[in-house]
Amino acid sequence: MDLEREESTDGRVTVQISSDVLFEFDKATLTADARRHIAELARRLRAASGTVEVSGHTDSRGEPGYNRKLSQQRADAVKAELLRHLGGAGVEITAEGHGETDPVAPNEKNGEDDPEGRAQNRRVEISFNES
Repeated sequence: MDLEREESTDGRVTVQISSDVLFEFDKATLTADARRHIAELARRLRAASGTVEVSGHTDSRGEPGYNRKLSQQRADAVKAELLRHLGGAGVEITAEGHGETDPVAPNEKNGEDDPEGRAQNRRVEISFNES
């Protein structure tokens, strides 16, 4: 499984980072490695145009309401860290938690738990327009 993936379509870049890289299990506090990783990404965002969107996602384990809250807290944590590095760069950043509603892989296969699929669904996506 890729811990980070990047896609670009028509100048819009989406960086997808596994929550397993950014956070401890069931937490919304960024790890030291996550802070360094986000600092590197923030340098790229200085040249971004338009709004930077941070989206938090979880797997399907746990209650949907709890997952939405956790995904929002994680999106907010990434947004706050980006803003800390960008300071007065004039970059607008939004953060939204989607919980388990937008999976990129199945959480189950043939009625059985799929740990690899669940791991792919635990992610934060940062989308921005490259100038």
